[in-house]
Amino acid sequence: MKIQLDQNGNSNKSQSFTTKATGILLTRKGRELTVDIGNRATPHAIFAALTHMRSIPFDIYITSRKSSLSTLIPLGQKLNASDTCLFLSRLLMQQVESRQNIYATKELKVLNQEEVQALPLRLQSLCNLKLARLDTATALAMIDETAMEDISFIVPSNEMSYADNGYQVRKLPRDMLWPTDQPYVPLAFSQLLTAPYAPWYNCLCHTALCVRRPLIHRSEMRLVLPQEQTADPNMPSSQMLPEAQWYNVTRILYPLASHQEKPSNFRLLICSLFDDKNKIIL
Repeated sequence: MKIQLDQNGNSNKSQSFTTKATGILLTRKGRELTVDIGNRATPHAIFAALTHMRSIPFDIYITSRKSSLSTLIPLGQKLNASDTCLFLSRLLMQQVESRQNIYATKELKVLNQEEVQALPLRLQSLCNLKLARLDTATALAMIDETAMEDISFIVPSNEMSYADNGYQVRKLPRDMLWPTDQPYVPLAFSQLLTAPYAPWYNCLCHTALCVRRPLIHRSEMRLVLPQEQTADPNMPSSQMLPEAQWYNVTRILYPLASHQEKPSNFRLLICSLFDDKNKIIL
């Protein structure tokens, strides 16, 4: 059986498909699945591939004629569903980030408990939760109010799509530096963030819920923080504009995505910290 994911992320089944440059071809033979990535596979196609991969119970092999992908993905090696999603997610983030010079992923990997002690205390509270294999209701009942203070609570919409409305923010951290305006929630990312940031956050959330393991994400983000605006002091105040700065951010993504749950019941906990400020952001 073959499933072709086109450049818009739409899927079609056939026995005669070949890999298109902008798409991805999934081919199953027995208990093996091959993921063939086109030379110019779009973010929509990669996003859709993640959705297909997250629950595959057998061996997966990733192939591509684009040899440069070997720096991100172990081409031709046997992988499980979680590892496949992680490698595809790195490619997805690279594709999205190449379109806007406002964010850059430096590291995206499964959280190693041996690293937790080296993290800031405000991140450790989320890292130390033991919820990964629990159903969603049980997991949420075990989180005390104090642990939730610095956490954003994310819920998938009816259709987890590449569009900016694929995920909703149901709870924001109590003391948050960015976004500076903290409206009433729930809101989709497209309603909460300016346009360039929304699809990036949407892809990051999708990554965590497809990998289904706690992740650590280190990135740079180009943001405007009003309390740190800089401008020429001789410039008339009417012409002063805030200046965007690059900031290092460490983010813990903790998915509640047990294999016993339906995707509609998945939830995501996120704690994000400016590395040099000890301040929480979305």
